[in-house]
Amino acid sequence: GDSLHASHDAGILATANGLVEFHKSHGYCSRCGAPMRATKAGACRTCIKKGCGKSVYPRIDSATIMLVTSSCENYALLGRKRSWPSGRYSTLAGFCEVGETLEECCQRETFEESGVVIDPRSIRFAASQPWPFPRSLMVGFRAKAMLSLESSSSSSSS
Repeated sequence: GDSLHASHDAGILATANGLVEFHKSHGYCSRCGAPMRATKAGACRTCIKKGCGKSVYPRIDSATIMLVTSSCENYALLGRKRSWPSGRYSTLAGFCEVGETLEECCQRETFEESGVVIDPRSIRFAASQPWPFPRSLMVGFRAKAMLSLESSSSSSSS
């Protein structure tokens, strides 16, 4: 089927997928245009041109996934795409932008996807896992939504 039998298989799959994509997309040196070859047991690609020798390593894109709850923790904020079948929902998630912390990503993505402001003091790391998308690290957090009064007074005082 399309499921993995053990959780450690997800890490192996993400590693394999990420390395395949890395080697496919780094055939030539970005500095001089010469071919690159696999080095360090495939964990690196190095330019073959004498005098250049530029090395590149696989990049990892950080993404966050958030379980945002009400302040009483009785309700969870879920989202859905219009294209999904009826009744399918998900926690919110998104990729980090340049210069952004993981916590700032949680705040921005939650607001962009739902309009909900989360209490920055409530953001707590939960877990992480490789994410074959194709070179991502999914970092899970829990956070609490701010009440409408809290979010409007904190934004008006800034």
